Amino acid sequence: MLAVTMWELTALIAPIVVLGTPALLFLFAIVARELAEKDLFFTVVTEGQAKAILRNQRFYRAVMSFKKHRFRGNTDLTAIERAAIPAAGIDETDEELKRRLKVKRLTPAQKNLRQHYSFDDLVAKRKIDEWDIIPGEDTVSRLQKIPLIGKTLAGIRWVGLPPFATVYEYRFSWVSYEQKDEDGTLSAEKHPVPREEKNMRHILVQEYVYHVIVTDAETKEGVPVRIALLLTIAIVNPRKALFNVKHWLDAVTNQTEPDVREYIGTKEFEELYEDLSVTSEALKKSLKQLDHFLADYGADVRLVQVQTVDPSGEDARRYRTLSTRQYEADQNAKKTRTDADAERYRIENTLHTIAREPGAVVMYQAEQEVKSAELIANSKTLTTWVRSGQNTPLALPLAPAVAQPAPPPQQPRPAANPPTGAAQIP
Repeated sequence: MLAVTMWELTALIAPIVVLGTPALLFLFAIVARELAEKDLFFTVVTEGQAKAILRNQRFYRAVMSFKKHRFRGNTDLTAIERAAIPAAGIDETDEELKRRLKVKRLTPAQKNLRQHYSFDDLVAKRKIDEWDIIPGEDTVSRLQKIPLIGKTLAGIRWVGLPPFATVYEYRFSWVSYEQKDEDGTLSAEKHPVPREEKNMRHILVQEYVYHVIVTDAETKEGVPVRIALLLTIAIVNPRKALFNVKHWLDAVTNQTEPDVREYIGTKEFEELYEDLSVTSEALKKSLKQLDHFLADYGADVRLVQVQTVDPSGEDARRYRTLSTRQYEADQNAKKTRTDADAERYRIENTLHTIAREPGAVVMYQAEQEVKSAELIANSKTLTTWVRSGQNTPLALPLAPAVAQPAPPPQQPRPAANPPTGAAQIP
């Protein structure tokens, strides 16, 4: 029986370990990926998205993949928020400060304390939340710390042991505005694309443009209009968006519509239609619920754009007819101005040429005389030009009149025989 020394055993096992460990890790990465596709133990989080993890059907935590962004955590404040803390404390009254400090009278120094809030104070006032998304370095998951295969597992997040830990699923529908059709094919121009309600396991945390239609609005003069809005929204707190309200997008749009109708009622139709960019800026300032959306739903409405303002109902056809006629009138007026400018340029250019060239005046007069003679020869009669119901003689550059011999005097006609019995007049 052969005796195997420790060194020999180590030399035998070492190659197996060195070669086998990467193979095992690679095999683990493949298995983790397959499980993540089914949200078992792991889950795949696409860039710009977040997912909510439930533990026994209650919110436990959120996972995210968003470059240069991270969750705040339970003790963190950004530099901007630290600078804004004094402004946040101004809302506290003297009586609230007395109760907080447990004193009956405030000294000047104690009054200044209203400008210093702790993290817990701000959380209590609902100004911050640990699941707020803030700028910062990407959160590195535990899987990414595994040697050799950490980068391979980027985008894969740990969920937990099933069935206790699960990925939250909900129903969601929306209307996007993009250069695609519903089947995903590229279209000639951008247009609204309705998305059917479907099961979702993620929520977008990057900016996205949602298309919203506001109907039954009336302008100041009572014209019913249909407003198409583009809302650029970023979810800055997935916990609030998913669990503080049943459908966050429906809540935002339904609460925005009354403010839009109120704003439309203060403007005339031409004001709204004249400059949509100005209308968009003014409309956003008139929306009263933007702070509420941010604080309660975690939805940051960053841009409001008015895409179209169209009359609705019976006024729509009449307005389109008037718009078409106005467009045709504008085009005809533009053509008339263009023709007049061209004729004026031709005349000015001709006169300038005549003024510069010696003898050109005589040639120009002769030219006009020939044209006038041809015009008279080809015309049987000269008529008048009728414009606006008034007769205006047609002005032509005629040639100088040529003296014609006087016609011979006409012989007087003999008077007709008067009827019998009638007196003759000499």
